[in-house]
Amino acid sequence: MSMSKKTALELSQELAHELTGERGHTIKSIFLIAEMERDESYVELGYGSMWDFLRRVHRQSDTMIHYRLRCARAVVRFPQVIEPLRDGQLCVTTLAELTKIMNESNCDDLLADALGKSVSHARRMVAKVKPKHVPKDVTTPLASIQVEAPRARTPAAAEPVQTEILTESLARKHITIDREYEDLLTAARAALSHKMPGAAELEILKEGLRQIIKQDEKRKGIVDKPRADKIGKSGKISQSVKRIVEKRDQRKCQWRSEDGGICGSTYRVEFHHKQDRAKGGLGTPDNIIQLCERHHLFATEIAWGEERIAKFRKQPSTTSQLEFNGSQ
Repeated sequence: MSMSKKTALELSQELAHELTGERGHTIKSIFLIAEMERDESYVELGYGSMWDFLRRVHRQSDTMIHYRLRCARAVVRFPQVIEPLRDGQLCVTTLAELTKIMNESNCDDLLADALGKSVSHARRMVAKVKPKHVPKDVTTPLASIQVEAPRARTPAAAEPVQTEILTESLARKHITIDREYEDLLTAARAALSHKMPGAAELEILKEGLRQIIKQDEKRKGIVDKPRADKIGKSGKISQSVKRIVEKRDQRKCQWRSEDGGICGSTYRVEFHHKQDRAKGGLGTPDNIIQLCERHHLFATEIAWGEERIAKFRKQPSTTSQLEFNGSQ
């Protein structure tokens, strides 16, 4: 059975209604979220991600979005969780917790153990498969640490970063690092020893981020003393036009959203001709805006048709199919 094909606006209106209900409506809202994410309906409505759409349009908290998105992706990948969700044997928070260890081979066993149990029980199930390291002292000297036999580990870059808010202006990040990070930090400390003698690790990292941004601005021609160039009468975007547009649009996607604002995404932002270059559009500031990658593709689809850009889009997941109309 396949999901019903609805317009983005129809899905948005139905989702708004379902999010106000109790458990039955909550389950239906998860199915709708799965459908909207699969079809990327939020792009048509002017948002860069399903997360941003739920936060801005439906005023969902980050915690609620986290649980609902995890569950929406789970019901697509593991259709056997649908009935337990509907009849109340499996709650949303429990399913979200189980997705940390759930796969096609262990899904049935995990469900058999978790049905009717508390979230705490689910967390213990996860800890059994993925135990956390219990540190004795965060300042333990390296010399006192016993070297263990090598074992396969997840790359540090793949580990999630946790942020703990301390005050209005301070936060603490918990991040897993590897040997390369330590080597790079040592080399950076040496390279900055004249400019920033005795700098704390945070200051070294911030200086590195400043240099990344500076190099990106240089690549785009956003420098203190730019070379003069002319704004031509062709579709090519000159460096001076890029500087004007970057300053005006603040490197944010300018696609209009349903709530009267803009998408605002800063991820993979690109320059876009409002009147297509191939249709005579000029590379002038009034014809150039910045769009995120998703809305740039969406604008191209509107201008040239879906087939022209189909090869650039990600194919939606076809792991399983759901019936949404009969989920109440």
